[in-house]
Amino acid sequence: MKYLKAVRYDPGCEKAPFFQRLLEELKKNEVQVLPFKSGGTVQEGSLLILRASEKQEMPAQIPGSHPYVCWDPDGSSKGLKESWIRKAQCIIEGFDEVDADFLEKMFQRGRGIPWTIAETERLILREFSVEDHCHIFPEISTEPDFTSKYIENMYGIFGYGIWAVVLKETGQIIGRAGVYDCSALDGFELGYAIESPFRQKGYAHEACAAALDFAENRLGLKEIYALIEPANQESIKVALSLGFRQIMGKTVKDERTSGELLVFFRSVFVDNAEKSV
Repeated sequence: MKYLKAVRYDPGCEKAPFFQRLLEELKKNEVQVLPFKSGGTVQEGSLLILRASEKQEMPAQIPGSHPYVCWDPDGSSKGLKESWIRKAQCIIEGFDEVDADFLEKMFQRGRGIPWTIAETERLILREFSVEDHCHIFPEISTEPDFTSKYIENMYGIFGYGIWAVVLKETGQIIGRAGVYDCSALDGFELGYAIESPFRQKGYAHEACAAALDFAENRLGLKEIYALIEPANQESIKVALSLGFRQIMGKTVKDERTSGELLVFFRSVFVDNAEKSV
């Protein structure tokens, strides 16, 4: 694992179904796994698995500086709105869908390390962080509070949003791409923009193809829209190359400019290469 070095867990976890499988996977990934010992220390790079209880106090032997996951097999955390349990990176009921990659991501979230969404031949698609600067997503550069809340609410709760498009060769952010709620159509929208010096090089298609793959195969989204200004022919070409097709005669209002946006649609239920709406 790149970031996660150790997992400390409540001893009661050992009797939970699928937990031994998780331990073996962590060990294969060279992650140290040990139960808590009263008065013991927790090394840097550790994620904690704490069991929920009716008591709202943080377990005395657990340092509050380490990211932790709350294991709640019997619903003890319900109703505890402001307790340490509610400050966990997540609350899980069991270990059947928990693997080493999931725990790595929970550790990253607790340490403010952005998740990598996808890698392509030339690009990395990852979450934005509070240290990022992106001219094409100005709120990220000028409003740290906005960025922190976006990370907490969009990435942390929903698991999707607008992601940074990073050029592998230089590490430079050259644009943004991602999926988010489309309230105007009661669905999900693919959004993308590339900085002008990097346009017409295929980066938009490459980034959006990776974003769509994540949306459809990891998030389970079956239908996605793209809303595009009529004059933006380059974005229209990208959408068509990705299998989107225009819904003829349908537009939605652009909340920023009060103009009209064309509506494009992609569905996993049809052959997008052949679809004509």
